[in-house]
Amino acid sequence: MVLIAWITLKYIGVREEFGIVGALNTGVHVIMYFYYLVGAMGPQYQKYLWWKAYLTKIQIGQFWVPQIYLIATVVKGCQSPNVTMFWTITNTSVFILLFVNFYRKTYTSGQGMNEKEVRSENIKKST
Repeated sequence: MVLIAWITLKYIGVREEFGIVGALNTGVHVIMYFYYLVGAMGPQYQKYLWWKAYLTKIQIGQFWVPQIYLIATVVKGCQSPNVTMFWTITNTSVFILLFVNFYRKTYTSGQGMNEKEVRSENIKKST
């Protein structure tokens, strides 16, 4: 992410469409790292990690919102190079597919564990 931000700022300049995407990404990472902090505090805190499935949904939303926004800016005729916008839209599309696949396998398929099973599995691993 740092390399992408540096390249964007150096060669494209500060653009509104990338600032919004970066701010959204930063907010989601704050939530993610809080989840990891609570998870690292030990097994007695595992009961507070019931919201793992919601975190995954937030991550999926993190990629859908900018995806829609970036497509709208391309259609509207933004000033960013089309190659950059195409690459960014392609990149977020890949992340959407990966996160939706993870969510489907983990929380909705018969093979995956439901949220309660994931929680008890996490408690078992940490003890």
